[in-house]
Amino acid sequence: KIMLNSSKVSLIKKSHVETLMNHMLYLIFALLICMCLTSGIGAGLWDRAHQARGLWYLKGALEDPPTHATLTALTSVIAFSFIIPISLYVSMELVKMSQILFMNQDLAMYDSESDHPARARDSNLNEELGQVRYVFSDKTGTLTCNRMELVRCEVAGACFGGTVSERRQQAATQGFEDPNYLASNSSYATTHASKPPSFNDPKFLSLINGPHASPDVVDFVRLMALCHTVDSEPSTDPLAPLYSAASPDEQALVSAAASMGFVFQARQNNVMVISVLGTREVYQVKHILEFNSDRKMMSIIVQVGGQILLLCKGADTVILPRLRADEPHRESAERALQEFSEEGLRTLVFARRRLSTPEYETWVAQYHSAKTDIHNLQNRDACVDAAAALIENNLALVGVTAIEDRLQDEVSETIQYLYRAGIKVWMLTGDKQETAINIGLSCRLLTPQMTVIRLNSLSRTEIQDTLDLRLAALKPDTSTGLVVDGAALAFALNDAEISAKFLLLAHQCQGVICCRVSPGQKAQVVNLVKTSMPDLITLSIGDGANDVPMIRSAHVGVGISGLEGMAAVLASDYSIGQFRFLKRLLFVHGRYSYKRISRLILYSFHKNLLFTLPQFFFIFFTGFSGQPLYESQSGSLFNVLFSALPILFLAVFERDVTPEAAMEHPELYLAGPNNQSFNVRRHVFWSLSAIMQAFVVFFFLLAALQWQVEPGGGTDGIYVLGAACYCCIVFNVNFKIIQICHSWNWFIGAVTILTLFIWFPFMALAPYITSVFPTLWGVMAELAKTPVFPLLLVLVVPTSLAVDHSFKYIKRQLYPELFHIVQERERLTKAGQPLPVEREMNSLSTPTTARGRLMTPPPAAGSSSFPPAAHPTTDHVVETDPTTHYGFTFSGAPSTTDSPRVIAPGPHDPRVASPSADPTLPLGPMVPPRCISPGNGSEYPAYSNRPTRASEDSPTTRWLPPGPAPSALSTSAASYQGSGYNT
Repeated sequence: KIMLNSSKVSLIKKSHVETLMNHMLYLIFALLICMCLTSGIGAGLWDRAHQARGLWYLKGALEDPPTHATLTALTSVIAFSFIIPISLYVSMELVKMSQILFMNQDLAMYDSESDHPARARDSNLNEELGQVRYVFSDKTGTLTCNRMELVRCEVAGACFGGTVSERRQQAATQGFEDPNYLASNSSYATTHASKPPSFNDPKFLSLINGPHASPDVVDFVRLMALCHTVDSEPSTDPLAPLYSAASPDEQALVSAAASMGFVFQARQNNVMVISVLGTREVYQVKHILEFNSDRKMMSIIVQVGGQILLLCKGADTVILPRLRADEPHRESAERALQEFSEEGLRTLVFARRRLSTPEYETWVAQYHSAKTDIHNLQNRDACVDAAAALIENNLALVGVTAIEDRLQDEVSETIQYLYRAGIKVWMLTGDKQETAINIGLSCRLLTPQMTVIRLNSLSRTEIQDTLDLRLAALKPDTSTGLVVDGAALAFALNDAEISAKFLLLAHQCQGVICCRVSPGQKAQVVNLVKTSMPDLITLSIGDGANDVPMIRSAHVGVGISGLEGMAAVLASDYSIGQFRFLKRLLFVHGRYSYKRISRLILYSFHKNLLFTLPQFFFIFFTGFSGQPLYESQSGSLFNVLFSALPILFLAVFERDVTPEAAMEHPELYLAGPNNQSFNVRRHVFWSLSAIMQAFVVFFFLLAALQWQVEPGGGTDGIYVLGAACYCCIVFNVNFKIIQICHSWNWFIGAVTILTLFIWFPFMALAPYITSVFPTLWGVMAELAKTPVFPLLLVLVVPTSLAVDHSFKYIKRQLYPELFHIVQERERLTKAGQPLPVEREMNSLSTPTTARGRLMTPPPAAGSSSFPPAAHPTTDHVVETDPTTHYGFTFSGAPSTTDSPRVIAPGPHDPRVASPSADPTLPLGPMVPPRCISPGNGSEYPAYSNRPTRASEDSPTTRWLPPGPAPSALSTSAASYQGSGYNT
């Protein structure tokens, strides 16, 4: 029974890097089989070719070549077994455990407010954090603080509580908010007071008590104090008990009612006690129809003074259709719901109904029958919900509440960094569409510059036509957002044809919001994206128990330790205290883990292939006899003593850029989702490098040592050649560590040097341990007496690494990757040298990046200063990518007869178009300007991917270091905007 009730979702997750590594192991096994077959076939052919010679010492082999060939092939499996990096799995686990320690002890991800540090609960997915392409986020408690406060309400056609601007002005006068909050365009802000003001509308409070008391308002507040599942605990003040609730919305409503004099005091033995303006009222609880994701409402049936009352609250989509037909305040409630939703507030509708005793008794029998039906256990929950719905109808509207939940700190900045890193963000929420859109604008998931597409279709034909129309009109270079309501999403999840079109549209959108989504639908959305594009990594982040299916469905699950318990944290792979820590988790720890594990795997395959191939080459000179080149015991020490520690320490401590640079330039993260550090092409490149180096080592040494004559007249034996190859390979793989390391520190340097120094005592002492190394007796002495060996060691190792080093130099100089440019920037900054082609900006200090060189954004609109322009000359070449998304290209050339003229400027940026716009908004794709050659009038791009020689037919834009701005350049915001940033 336990197995049948267990979750069908597998809790064991495996990273894509590890899966690809296993596939590469299949290739290594295939190569091993080919090598063994070559050895066996070669042995058979050699035996047949030498049968006529009658070699008595090979009598058994020559008499039965097929049997000898088979035995030789099997023997070669042992000789070539070093090609399989068996120690790689152990090294990976050690590295991943070290990465977990770094994550758990990172104080930059410690949330002091909740006293919750970052915790890694699964070591298998560290590198997955560096390859995330989609982030699926819950809203309440994940993007927001989950601290609810009643701010507005509607009762009997009248709205109470201040509007957004009124609440801000009131908060400012009371000292709760700072000016930045008042200047925001949304009801949400990234900075807020620790104790915001409570609901204190004087007009509403005057209608509760006094000569102008309204029965409608009193009943509304009384219903807030009764319709809930909150528990109370006694406190020193009997009129202010301590409340604990499963839902923060309920706690906010009960606390608001208590602040107005309607205090919920106790719930005991199906009895609820409240204090109404100092008067004690006792209600007998008959039934509680609890809330669930399908019902989206809860009800409580109470009896007081001989009357039976049904009190309900829930989402407007389920309460409004259940209202009585002649409800007088329906339209005013709908207007209030629309207004509250546009302010980003969470809304609930309250209703009630007076039940007659016969009606109640008839319903109780039906409800009891549904709950106790043992013949329909699988559908019992649905039957219970259907029975509850029988009485939850013909309701009388009481009022509408609007609750505010503020954004967490740095949410909008984090989402913008995710966008810059090429990550698409989906927000899955159960709120109304207007509320979700407002929150999306507040946290910058949707920006005013986006083309927002809404899918609100209620029929299959309608949504299909809408998708076809949107797909046909969608432009690939525009920033697009998508908002989907629950009805349209249901079609996308259940219809294969609509699902394919929906995914095609959603994949081209930067931000997606799914509204009115149940917990089960959240998991379905994640699975839909996973199955449509299995090579893309998804991450789900949430804070509550309703987010658990979504967290488990994604490749990586992140739980936030919030106010809704620890269910999400316990079901997650990683846990953090706030959403803003996701930025460091991905851009620092995730990126480091991906690059380090990738380097560890590639290097391990490389060194084992390099160590095994000389043995394979050796069989062609030994008649395919299977004679080992290396001493058997010393060969086993290669992966343990002479090559294990340097790569292990490099995979633990190596950093290509500093954490600060990784956070400052999110574009560096793109290497992970694009699989640039670990893929089949890189594996083939490293394998070809190992083949080339093994060829150089073996044949150089063979050519040099086979003609060496000893003082007695003999030549060096096969074990001398094997020891020489062994020595050169040990030095080669350790110098390879030096070659691929980006940042040297004491750990990596000390371990590498120590490994090299261990080799010399081993050479001196191993021949004397004859019980362990019997075939090394006298070999090291002979090798040391060979006069040419030191020279060979100095020549062979650098020669074998020369090609790799040359390739690395050419790539860094002519085809640099983004991290190369950031490294250069860090080095120049540390040395105090000026940065090349860099301009100081007054209003925006965060530089952006472009392939080829670092660029800096222009000043904000209205700035009185302008960056110094660059003059065309023949000294410096500015090379940038025409498809730069997050950088500005300054092709500053005044229009003269000797310089090219810029035409067709790029698109404008919202930060310049609107002086009040937020400077943290992302930029759209830059369109490269075109230049007209002064020589022949032909057009050409103002910049290219790599520098070319300047000529009259195809000139290249070149720039001097920053100098005085040309007089032709205007410093006004309008002129700057009109130039499209191509000054």
